[in-house]
Amino acid sequence: MAADLPADILEILFAESQSSSADSGGDVGAAALCGLVCKAWLPASRARVFSSVTIKERNAQSFLDVAKTSALPLKSFIRMLQLTVRKGDEFFESNSIKELGPLPNATTLRMKADAEGWIPALADTFFPNNFPRLANLDLAVSDFTSISMRDILAAITPFPTLETLKLDVKGHGFNFMDDSVPDVYQIPPHWRTLVFDMEMAETFWEILFEMEEADMITIPVFSQLRMQGSWPQERSFLGRYLRGYGHKMMALSFDCSDDNMFNPPGALRYCTALHRLDLRLDTRKVPATLISVIEHIRSLSFAEINVFDPDRLTSRSLSGRQVDKWQKLDQALSEERFAGLKKLSFMIPTPGNLADKLLENMTSCAARGILRVTEMEAYIVETS
Repeated sequence: MAADLPADILEILFAESQSSSADSGGDVGAAALCGLVCKAWLPASRARVFSSVTIKERNAQSFLDVAKTSALPLKSFIRMLQLTVRKGDEFFESNSIKELGPLPNATTLRMKADAEGWIPALADTFFPNNFPRLANLDLAVSDFTSISMRDILAAITPFPTLETLKLDVKGHGFNFMDDSVPDVYQIPPHWRTLVFDMEMAETFWEILFEMEEADMITIPVFSQLRMQGSWPQERSFLGRYLRGYGHKMMALSFDCSDDNMFNPPGALRYCTALHRLDLRLDTRKVPATLISVIEHIRSLSFAEINVFDPDRLTSRSLSGRQVDKWQKLDQALSEERFAGLKKLSFMIPTPGNLADKLLENMTSCAARGILRVTEMEAYIVETS
């Protein structure tokens, strides 16, 4: 009988059903259907259905009603919670949002705000004491909404276990005119990763230094940075940050697809513990860009380069005049200071015969066995 299946077999069945239905986008639906087989399968089903929950104005009360009437502790199943707040939403008023209560096992919180003031409001009313294990916080605002340093500090303060903060700020949504701080705030002690998807990343660093000089804040030390809209130029504010704290940096990721590389990345020389470098750029620009980048790397532990290509290029990306540049890159990476390089990876949508051409023209890297070309469906850089 289905109810008599061992727990490990049941786990395999659920995993297989979700995997097979994921191709059609129905993985959560498959888990829900499995819960209808028998009562013994219901806890495993609910754990998957409610592991990731999105709450908006239109479904918030329905979720609360289900959570209150269920015999299972549904809120304890939540690992990722997304809150989507728009101007005029009534549920997210403080008295209503408090009904959600503690989410003891949630490790990721994503907040999408299309209205001003909601990030610090929720940080005051809902975040404290409700996320004892939160490690990842994503803050996203729309084109017509701004976020300030005060909002950021207010948001991170209630999460002592926070490890990663992602800022997704569209347009010119970073309010550089507001450099105030909350009355009470703190930097989480384990916060080591910062992810930027914002055009005004340099402004963020500028404000940090201004606040430090005014004795308003102690600048956090990150071991991993992922950025769009910032480049490690020697005289940039990011360069100033790396000059002071780059010796702690282990992984850097830059989105170079918008041609934001105006000057040599000289500040990389301060990253003396750098282990991994991720770049997103057109494959045709890889040789020249990487030669410029590695010229400034001084880390003895440098071991990994990953290139993510946003364009659907063909094998033409390594033809004609490009060959000479790739050979020069191969020669540069053959220097003794890159003897510890273990991986040179190219992740692009349509590899074609790029792998064969790389093996032909980057003979030194090929002989070391560090070249890798893999296909991907979308650009994703994950911190690890």
